Amino acid sequence: MAQSHACTASGSFRKRPAQPHLTVFRMARLDSSSGDDLCLVRDIAATGAVVETLLPLRDGDRACIDLQSDAHHRGTATRLAGGRVAISFDQQVGVDCLLHREPDSTDWQHPRAPRFLRAASARLITTGHGSRKAMTRNVSLAGVALALDTACILDDGDRVSVFVEGMGTMPSTLRWHWNTSVGVQFDVPLALRPFQEWRRDHALVHPS
Repeated sequence: MAQSHACTASGSFRKRPAQPHLTVFRMARLDSSSGDDLCLVRDIAATGAVVETLLPLRDGDRACIDLQSDAHHRGTATRLAGGRVAISFDQQVGVDCLLHREPDSTDWQHPRAPRFLRAASARLITTGHGSRKAMTRNVSLAGVALALDTACILDDGDRVSVFVEGMGTMPSTLRWHWNTSVGVQFDVPLALRPFQEWRRDHALVHPS
């Protein structure tokens, strides 16, 4: 019988045959004093999770995993072999609750791709309206919110392209706009590792 991995209350990570767990390959937001990252969750249980991240977490560091846009799970980090990190949750939760949310309450929000506040030079390229200089405001694998240097006449659903320094040009669709702010959805989601490296090497945290 395959043994599962479980985080202990002290933050250590050991094998525990009786602990239910799931092996998954799911992206989540990871926040800590070292910064934020879009990590890959590889193994998850009621007591914790094993993730792959570029953050230089150390044993005992505090961290928070967001598997959904409205679900936050805080815990303590432990370094593992192979560049992985175990996060021991402060409170046990049901694995089903970690991976699924049902619209059964008025405060439910539809889960969305984790977004990261970053500022990088960009350009919004349109058909018939030329292009506009811009700065990224928040970025996810699925799209980006931009602050344009000047207002542009656009309609939701318009086809556009977005150039972001360090990423290249992505064919996209305009999802919303307000004055000089716009949000676009990429036709093809970004790959995880290049996105992690772009955030680490090219982007600055956007001032709040």
